[in-house]
Amino acid sequence: MEDTTTTLKSVATNTSKISKIKRNLNEKIESTEGQLSVDIYQDELQLIILAPISGCLPEDIELTITDDVLSIKGKREIHPDIDQDDYFTKECFWGVFSRAVVLPTKTDASKITAKFEKGILRIEIPKADMERTRKIDIVEIL
Repeated sequence: MEDTTTTLKSVATNTSKISKIKRNLNEKIESTEGQLSVDIYQDELQLIILAPISGCLPEDIELTITDDVLSIKGKREIHPDIDQDDYFTKECFWGVFSRAVVLPTKTDASKITAKFEKGILRIEIPKADMERTRKIDIVEIL
C-alpha cells in the first residue's frame, strides 16, 4: 500500500512540474515576436504581396514603407478566457508579429493600396514608371 501511495505522490509531483514547465514555455513563446509568411509576385504594373493574418482586424495591422523596405507589424490577441493548462496542443502563434520585405524592384510608394479580406492582407504596390518600357521621341534640332 505504501508503494502505491508513494507512486501516486510522485506522479502528482511530476504532473505539477510538467504543468509549470508548459506555462513557462508558453510565456516565453508569447513574449517572442513571430514572423509573418508572405507570397510576393508581380504583374506588368505592380508587385502584389499576400499575407494570411487570421485573428486580426485591419486596425491591428501597421504597414510602413521606408525606401525599398515594406514593413508589416501587428498583434494577434489570445483568448483570455482559455486557461493555459486547458490546451492539449498550441500551434497557432499569438502575440506580436512582423515582417520586413525588401522590394525586388523600384516602386511608387505614394500609390500603395492594402485590402484585408477573409483573413488575407493584400498589398498592391505600383512599379515605378522607369520600370516600364516607354517610347522616347527624338526631337530634330535645326
